[in-house]
Amino acid sequence: MTDVLRLKAGDLSEALVDALPKRRKKQKQKPSPVSLEFYEAVSKLAVIEAKNGAFQNVLAASGEWPREVQVDGAVLARVLAAHPPDAELELHVDTDNLEIRNGASTIKLARLDSSSGKAIKRKPQEQDPRHMGMPKGIDEPLQPTEPQKDTWDFSAHMVLTKKDK
Repeated sequence: MTDVLRLKAGDLSEALVDALPKRRKKQKQKPSPVSLEFYEAVSKLAVIEAKNGAFQNVLAASGEWPREVQVDGAVLARVLAAHPPDAELELHVDTDNLEIRNGASTIKLARLDSSSGKAIKRKPQEQDPRHMGMPKGIDEPLQPTEPQKDTWDFSAHMVLTKKDK
């Protein structure tokens, strides 16, 4: 296992917040696939929602890693919640697992893109067929071009003329 990545637990847990769907407490926990992509040239780890790529957060990391690893984001978030935010984590990757090490503790998470599993291919969300496109007349100004007459002036004149009679 030469593929090791070092980062802070708090940074990774903050990056996971947007990639996970918001659920009520009583709802059953569903798998939330997350892609962890490492860009070695800039030493950055991107946390991306795996199905549609709707959310992406980037954080600083150091080490060597394969291009992309997919894991269940909900399980990863629960594991990271057990670690203090300033804890230095080591992420090790092999063909079937992602190991998270902090000192003497080691936790293995199953990879979704392992040799036995099937990787999730990211595709953009489809547009709603009921959507009619951009509204017509969008280039027109929102406010009228000529100023409107003030109505308070007319009301004041009416009050004065009634009192004078």
